[in-house]
Amino acid sequence: MNIKLSVAFTTYNHEKYLSQSLDSILSQKVNFNYEIVLGEDASKDRTREIAENYRKKYPGIIRAVYRDHNLGYTVNFDGILKQCRGEYIAIFDGDDIMLPGKLQRQVDFLDSHPDYVMVGHDVRVFENENGKTISIASPGVIKEFYVLEDVIKHGSFIGNCSKMFRAKCLPAEGIDHRIKYIADWYLTMKIAKFGKIGYLPEILSDYRWHAESIMRNLRGKDHFADKMLIIELINKQLNYKYEKLFNRQKAYAFLVYGINELLEHNISSARAKIFQSFKEKYNYSFSQFFYLVVAFSPKPLRTSLLRLRNQYNHPIQPVSEKPVGQKILSPSGNRKQSQSGMETKTRKITVLLFHRIHPVRDLLWDPMDPLVFENIIIYLKKNFSIIPLEPYLLGLSSAAFSKPLCAVTFDDGYKDFIHYALPVLNKHQVPASVYIITNSVNQGIPPWTYIRNHLFLNTSKLNLNINTEGFPTELQNTGWKTREERIVYAKKFNLFLKTLSEGKRIEINQQINDQFNDVPLPDGIMMNWDDIREISNHNCIIGSHSAGHPVLSKILSKDELLTELKESAEAIEKNTGLFPYSISYPFGFYNNEVIKCSKEVGYKIGLTVNPVPYNSSLHNHYEVPRIELYNEPFLKTWLRVNNIMPAIKRIFSH
Repeated sequence: MNIKLSVAFTTYNHEKYLSQSLDSILSQKVNFNYEIVLGEDASKDRTREIAENYRKKYPGIIRAVYRDHNLGYTVNFDGILKQCRGEYIAIFDGDDIMLPGKLQRQVDFLDSHPDYVMVGHDVRVFENENGKTISIASPGVIKEFYVLEDVIKHGSFIGNCSKMFRAKCLPAEGIDHRIKYIADWYLTMKIAKFGKIGYLPEILSDYRWHAESIMRNLRGKDHFADKMLIIELINKQLNYKYEKLFNRQKAYAFLVYGINELLEHNISSARAKIFQSFKEKYNYSFSQFFYLVVAFSPKPLRTSLLRLRNQYNHPIQPVSEKPVGQKILSPSGNRKQSQSGMETKTRKITVLLFHRIHPVRDLLWDPMDPLVFENIIIYLKKNFSIIPLEPYLLGLSSAAFSKPLCAVTFDDGYKDFIHYALPVLNKHQVPASVYIITNSVNQGIPPWTYIRNHLFLNTSKLNLNINTEGFPTELQNTGWKTREERIVYAKKFNLFLKTLSEGKRIEINQQINDQFNDVPLPDGIMMNWDDIREISNHNCIIGSHSAGHPVLSKILSKDELLTELKESAEAIEKNTGLFPYSISYPFGFYNNEVIKCSKEVGYKIGLTVNPVPYNSSLHNHYEVPRIELYNEPFLKTWLRVNNIMPAIKRIFSH
């Protein structure tokens, strides 16, 4: 029989989970022959008995290897890999669960991509005791494909139970048995030497988080010892071609181990490990300096500094904590929003707001220059961990970070995002959330705010007659002598419009359109749906910025408000296949009714404008603050990003 796929299946003390795990494999609907090579590692419970019952029931599929004594994960795993007969090999453990379609999807991918040697997918990590989702394990940076350098730099960034690879790429010598726990990183690097690694952004497996999990019981020193050995082995095998990347990994390993020791109050060891992280050839980070100071501080100061770090930033987690994972949106048509099991720990992140990125200046609403934008991104990459916003806020990410967290967001949906922002984001591998005005995308016409400014800037007329009740006296005198006077007037006029009800604002805007009729409407400056779908393939999450960009808090009717919010969400779902997580309130304005209606429509997050970092103990999901950045000297940007600008303003206001 021609075996297309072998499932390399390790199990030890899995009597509670083994039947469910094997059933999830045996129930897969596939159009090829496969086998399960089961390595039972001398369990102390009924695991072997259960495995043998399944082997007898499925003798043509399951081949069992029973160990006489416990060999440990790596030796057991390596042994069954060598017995696999399939063209492809999938990795699985006795407490994992396959979801429908996993095997067929991955085999189809490798069949149709001969230059790829491995493919992985998203994995849901769930708490065994209550079934609640802890995180979604997926790559932190989404790319078309990954190569060896990515695996060296980021570790084994796709879940082990998600991996399927070509058997011909297995190292002939097997896995070094001195590696005890993280053999997956070693094996992935060995395989990645032969080609690309693919990624399916779908949840196709569940990883069970329980008291006996290897990762849950992995101590800092064990992880550190494995990592240093793997670095030594692979670095040598690759003739030190990637030594700089491996040195970064070594420095990071020392830092993580040192922080583990610090948190366990092994101060002498912590000092030695953190100090050693400086001795590696590595670009020094804030975290290294911070924890070095903490480690060498007297106990009272050390305690205060750790408390301060916990209050204002996300300290790196011990490696024995929950497995790393970040969630990105699935391209399927389902609304993959977290329903339960979100983590309850305090979440803190600096959320930045950008609008247009363009080299041409504008007297009424100046875009950010592309060079200024790239300098900001370079600064953020060096000093923050930039992550996708929505998965983090919803508790779908439990990744460990040594730097403060930051997210990049864009409002409106202007086409210059593709021309000037996206290349920079791709270059520096930065994820972003983009909130679009769906009427503007549908019609190809910019929002009313842009149109109004465009008319004021380009009309040749020197007066404006607004005929409406309650129009301010100071705005009625429009006998401008120059274009500059008209622009000064426009700035005051813009502020006034934001105070009006939606109906009154529409009425006045129409009068402006009618009177400044010597200016053609701009065309081609908004993204279309093809553009939106394209940027969603470049690590961009798409959210709503409403349908027509009104001041939501000024809409008097609840029905009108619901329609505004619902039409935008439905347009995004129709054209991208995904219901949006988030609504970015136009101008940052909202009230309780806006929040209530946003929840009713199905949004999980509401974003406003407020120059402070997000802190889940202070802000709820419908009042997420964002710090707006402008085309200004970098010092001002630095003050805003680091939350110093509000304090300066308070000082000068007294």
